[in-house]
Amino acid sequence: MLSPEEASFNLTYHLVRGSTIAAISTGIGRESDGNFETRIIAVQAYGRVVQLGHRGDQAQAQPAAPTLDPAKFRDPFVTAKGEQRAIVALEHLDTLWFNTGTLCNIECGHCYIESSPSNDSLEYLGLADVQRFLDEIDTLGLLTGEIGFTGGEPFMNPEVLDMLGEVLGRGYDVLVLTNGMQPMMRPAMQQGLLELREAHGKRLGFRVSIDHHSETLHDSERGAGSFAKAVAGSP
Repeated sequence: MLSPEEASFNLTYHLVRGSTIAAISTGIGRESDGNFETRIIAVQAYGRVVQLGHRGDQAQAQPAAPTLDPAKFRDPFVTAKGEQRAIVALEHLDTLWFNTGTLCNIECGHCYIESSPSNDSLEYLGLADVQRFLDEIDTLGLLTGEIGFTGGEPFMNPEVLDMLGEVLGRGYDVLVLTNGMQPMMRPAMQQGLLELREAHGKRLGFRVSIDHHSETLHDSERGAGSFAKAVAGSP
């Protein structure tokens, strides 16, 4: 096996239109003893992927799982057989959800996007992003009544109060999914939420994540002490 320190791979992908070859990738690395090279060549055709692994003078061909026929997805309105696709027109949008980012103050075993204090794979949503989508709702006349915020932990986003104020100011109901812990309980955040609640009343709502009525089972998913903090932070 090649270690990260001993191997250097260069991957090159080529898309060849009108050819049976869809992609080619190559990589070259050297074993630590320097006696031979390991070369991997993968050729992806429309219906089949073949991987050739070369070690010294020996070579093996291994068929991979078949790929989907790209002809099926060339036209959003017509199938590969020339038939019209079924379409459900967007006429009404009851709720629009915003994901504020993947960062979270805790790391839950069941999290669908593996949020954690270090996972910033999904960057923070900003006020300008929210404004753009709200403008689109108005333009399309979607009659949306509620805007939801989730994460990650929404209250770790530095623009969350501005985003909530923007949405509430446009007349939408707001629902925020939160773990009710430290990010929401910071004094500046609490003051901002109180001001929003005073200005907009019950149109600002919260849903605090409680996984089980048993503190032990809840904490097994979200970490020791999380149950008590969530209960304390429940509005």
